[in-house]
Amino acid sequence: MAGNGGSLANAREMSDKALGVMRGNMTMLAERDSKLHELQDKSVAFQSTSQKFQRSTVTLGWKTRWQQYRLYAWISALVVWGTLLLIFRHHLLPYLIISSAIVGAAYGVFKLFERRLSMGPESQQPLTAGIGVGVNGDGGP
Repeated sequence: MAGNGGSLANAREMSDKALGVMRGNMTMLAERDSKLHELQDKSVAFQSTSQKFQRSTVTLGWKTRWQQYRLYAWISALVVWGTLLLIFRHHLLPYLIISSAIVGAAYGVFKLFERRLSMGPESQQPLTAGIGVGVNGDGGP
């Protein structure tokens, strides 16, 4: 029976080693799962940041183009106004009244474009703005 007890102790020792290896594997699996969740959170945060960066670059592009177009518009308007002033110099009062009305309308259009520009590109899609998975995975921004 001494040989049987030795094999039982041997089996128990091998079983304990196997359980130890299994516990170690489970611990490593839990650590790996934790690291994967951290990586996923970082990935979602990076995606959110990159989307914000992309929106800001689009807005900056719009603002730059608007400034350039605004300069061209002012120069063109001044050239046209000066040319028409020379043509209508004998009818100065009606020309100035009509010019004032046109300048007022142009100012209104300018303010409309300024307001639209300040809203940014995400205002083009009101149904999808703000919808998506947030950084915390809760659907919020």
